[in-house]
Amino acid sequence: MKLGNPHGPKPFTAEARLQGAEALRQQADARAQQLSEILAEFAGKSANALNDRKLPTARGGKWTARSIINVRARLEEHEGGS
Repeated sequence: MKLGNPHGPKPFTAEARLQGAEALRQQADARAQQLSEILAEFAGKSANALNDRKLPTARGGKWTARSIINVRARLEEHEGGS
């Protein structure tokens, strides 16, 4: 017995891709808002300070200078767009 759709997987529609991208943006915005106070507290310090605190990134990894820059940029964009 073969499992699965005999016609193969259905491709994602453009609308479904847009909805998925918007959901990811909303999740990233929410995570950035959660981190805004912590990032303010650690302003001027290296990513090591966040890693020493054992605060994971959104994907559970370690902080880098680039990841901090990205979160701060998202916060600035969000504040400017409000």
